[in-house]
Amino acid sequence: MKRTTAFLLAMLLAGWCLFALWGCGKSAEERDREIARATPVEGIRPKGNGAAYWQGLDGADEPGGINQPIRVTVDWVFYPNAGELIDAATDIFCGRVKGVSFAVGPGLSPSDGAMLYTVYTVDVTETCKGSADGTVEVRMPGGIGVRLREQDAIRRETGLRPVILDNVELEVGETYLFCTRAEGAFYGNLGMWQFVYPVGSDGAAVIRRACAGKP
Repeated sequence: MKRTTAFLLAMLLAGWCLFALWGCGKSAEERDREIARATPVEGIRPKGNGAAYWQGLDGADEPGGINQPIRVTVDWVFYPNAGELIDAATDIFCGRVKGVSFAVGPGLSPSDGAMLYTVYTVDVTETCKGSADGTVEVRMPGGIGVRLREQDAIRRETGLRPVILDNVELEVGETYLFCTRAEGAFYGNLGMWQFVYPVGSDGAAVIRRACAGKP
């Protein structure tokens, strides 16, 4: 019995020493990157009420008419952990949303033609990866559930059909962490519900720490 107890204690001690040596042999940055590789992250979820965005607008309920909205489902890439999300992004930054506007841009595929985009103007407060600095514009395909008549006026002026996407809606004045891809003058969303995080969230903390340790 005494031998068995001594053997178990010796094994536990050996395991603790190996763990300590593993930790001592790695820098804090390396450990943060490994944690990111093992940590799934999820940002702000869309509200899921896109189908109601156009209700109440003139002609929105005309069956088959030009004002009848088109619902689009996009198969966004899912990143299983924070490490892969960071690798896929060209630019990751924290910033305060100072305004929202709308613009016409290319469709999600060559056959889609043009479509409406929601554009958030963001004052960058911290650059985690890439070169985003100053005031930037983050662009998401589709409209959102505010300022509907402004969106409708753009659509009517350009002849676009309304496209319904269950988009993330960000609050003006709030600060978020953005995981994006540079797209010319804009920064595009990297997926829909893994690309933006409240700056104080656990997901944002994991991403920021891992970015700090990247070469």
